[in-house]
Amino acid sequence: MNDSQLVATLRSDSTEELVTRWRRTASAVSEIFRRGERIIPLLAGLRGDRSIFCGGWSGDSTSLRKAASSWALHCSGEGAIPLEQAALFYIVAIYRGSLDFTNSMDLKDDHKPLEWETMTSRDFSERAWLAVDRWLVYLRRDGLEGVRNERRGPLDGSGLSFF
Repeated sequence: MNDSQLVATLRSDSTEELVTRWRRTASAVSEIFRRGERIIPLLAGLRGDRSIFCGGWSGDSTSLRKAASSWALHCSGEGAIPLEQAALFYIVAIYRGSLDFTNSMDLKDDHKPLEWETMTSRDFSERAWLAVDRWLVYLRRDGLEGVRNERRGPLDGSGLSFF
């Protein structure tokens, strides 16, 4: 499977059974993370895609049992993560070298009290993407190791982090 096809598997197919969808996504996440830096521009191409992401963040399909109670909520409209936000999460995970850097794919404003209704807002996504756009310039120039060595993260300057 080429890189574009791999990133396309993050899109949800509502006709698939929930467990099948989750396993397919978990497998894709593991491979995306393994391929690393070269996938980042393709993930950035998901900017603006507000379709629902139905998957976990760890890439571990064994986490299915642990997440079973939240599947329906996570993969429905209520509490769902937009695909563009999942892409932001995976960009940050590749930068950090770990899929386990946080407990959630929800974004939070680092300077305000936690507000659940804004965690998946377009405003947060846009702020995050503006920071990622600036970061991508450094990534292209210096490579992943270069931006890591400079401690220049994808969300720097956005005032946002993953919850």
